[in-house]
Amino acid sequence: MKYFRIKNIRVVFSTFFFSCFFFCVSSSAADTLHTGADAGNASGGITSDTGVSSETETAITISDAFNMALSTSEELASRKEGIKQLEAAEKTIKSSFRPSLNLNGIHYKYRNEHNQTNVWFSASYTLFSGMRDYILLKASHASMEAGEMELAAAKRALFLDVVSAYLNLYRTQKENIILKNQIKVVKKRIDHLKWRVSVGRSRRSEVVAAETQLAQTEAEYTENLASEQSCIQTLSFLTGMEDVHFLPAEPAAVKAMTLGEYLKKVESREDILAAAKKADAAAYTAEAENRKAMPEVALSGNYYPLKEPMPAQDRLWYAALEVSVPLYTGGKIAAGKESAMAARNAAGIALRQALRSARNGVRTAYSDYEYAGQRYKTLKKAARLARENVRLQEEDYSKMLVTNLDVLSAMNTAQSAETALLRAEIEMLYAFYKLENISGAPLK
Repeated sequence: MKYFRIKNIRVVFSTFFFSCFFFCVSSSAADTLHTGADAGNASGGITSDTGVSSETETAITISDAFNMALSTSEELASRKEGIKQLEAAEKTIKSSFRPSLNLNGIHYKYRNEHNQTNVWFSASYTLFSGMRDYILLKASHASMEAGEMELAAAKRALFLDVVSAYLNLYRTQKENIILKNQIKVVKKRIDHLKWRVSVGRSRRSEVVAAETQLAQTEAEYTENLASEQSCIQTLSFLTGMEDVHFLPAEPAAVKAMTLGEYLKKVESREDILAAAKKADAAAYTAEAENRKAMPEVALSGNYYPLKEPMPAQDRLWYAALEVSVPLYTGGKIAAGKESAMAARNAAGIALRQALRSARNGVRTAYSDYEYAGQRYKTLKKAARLARENVRLQEEDYSKMLVTNLDVLSAMNTAQSAETALLRAEIEMLYAFYKLENISGAPLK
C-alpha cells in the first residue's frame, strides 16, 4: 500500500514536470514561428548566415542600388555616345548655313613648255536651297531629342531590373530567416521527443518523423542559400560592386494612385515622347524631300594671289552667281519623296502603337497590383491562423488529444504560410514598382 502511494506521487510529479517542460517548449515554438517573418528588421536590414565575413557586408537601399547601376551600365554609356553622334550630325547641318573658305594650290609641269603654279582662295555660300537645310536641321534636332528620351527610357528599364534583383535578394534572405527559425523549433521538438521516448511516453517513430522533417528543412535552407548567392551576384553585376554581401533594407510601404491618374501620366513616358520625336523627324525629312525639286542659288568666287605665268590684272579674281534648277533626274527625286512619305507614315503608326501598348500595359499592371494586394491580405490572415493552429495543436498534444504528427503538420503549414505571405508581399511590391514604372511616374 505504501509502495502504491509512492508510485502515484511519482506519476503525478512526472506528469507535472512534463506539462511544465512542454509548455515552455510550446511557447518558444509559437513565439519563434510568429516572429520568424519579422526577424532582422529592427535595424532596417537582414542578417544572413552564409559564412561571409561581416567586413564585406553592405547595407543598401533601392535608391543606393539604382544610383550605382546608373554609373555602371554599359548600355546607358553606349546610348550617351549615340546622343553625341546625333549632336555632331546637327552641327554638320548647321555648318551649311555658313560660308566656306578654302586655300588651294596646284603646280603644273608641261613637257617642253613653261611650268604653271596657281595658288588661290575659293569661297562659296548657298543663298537659297528651298529651305531644305533649315528643315533638315529641325529633323536632326528632333532625332537628338528622341535619343535623349530613349536614354531616359533605358534608365527607367534599368530601374525595374534593379528593383527586381533587390526584391529577390530581400525575399531569399527573409526566407532563410524563416527556415532557420523552423530548424531551431524542430530541433527543440526532437530533444523533447527523445526525452518522451526515454520515459516511455512517445514512440521512436515520432522522433524519426521529426528528424526527417529537420533534414528536409535543412536541405531547403541550403538550397535557399544558393539562391541568395545567385541574387547577390545579379545585384553585384547591376551595381558594379564585387565581393560584397548586400543586406537590403526593408522596402518602404507603398500606395498606388487611381487607374485614371496612371493613364494620364502614360503620355509623358519617355519612350512615348521618343516615338513622337521620331515621328516629327520623319515628317521634317519628308518635307525636305518634297523641296528637292526647287531651284538652288549659290554665290562663289576665287582670288589668285599667286599665278604663274601672271595673267592680266583683271583676271586675279572672279565672282559667280550660280542657279541650278533640276529638270530631269530619272525619277530620283520622286523616289526620294515616296520613301520619305512611307517613313513618315510608319513613324506615325509606331507612335500610335506605342501609346496603345503603353495604356494597355498600365491597365494590366494596375490589375496585377490590385490582385497581388488582395492575395497578400488573404495570406496574412492565413499565416496568423496557421500560427494559432500551431499553438492549439501543441496544447492539445500536451493533453494527449493529438499525435506528434499533427503538431509537425501544423508547423509545416505555418512555415509554408509564412513563406507564401513573404512571397505575396514581394509580388505586391514588384507589381507596384512595375505599375509606377510603366505609367511614366517619377523614379523613386
